[in-house]
Amino acid sequence: MSLASGATLDIAEGAGLAVQGNLSVADGATLSFDLASGASAAPLTASGTVSFAGAATIRVDFDGSCGEHPLIAASAISGDFANLSLALPASANGNAKLKQSGGNLVLRYTMPGLTLFVR
Repeated sequence: MSLASGATLDIAEGAGLAVQGNLSVADGATLSFDLASGASAAPLTASGTVSFAGAATIRVDFDGSCGEHPLIAASAISGDFANLSLALPASANGNAKLKQSGGNLVLRYTMPGLTLFVR
């Protein structure tokens, strides 16, 4: 399966997409995830490799809860993650980053740190 430049793949809350084989995400394409509260399974799974070519966007709509939120589970993930853009809801004011672990891509979301001054 190929996601062309300018195309958007939306995965609705509670839905999932299983790709038999490889998924290629082109430069300028968008993967959009609407995560269900408390979901522990990735909404996008692929039996092959998910590859990112160039600057793609990962858009995630979620409840803002801290922790790791699975996005993609595949045999392998390839590409330069420095080129990926992460778009979150305006209400998300924490620290977010994409984390790859083997064939998994997860959103890691934490609250901003606090500074404590002791006198």
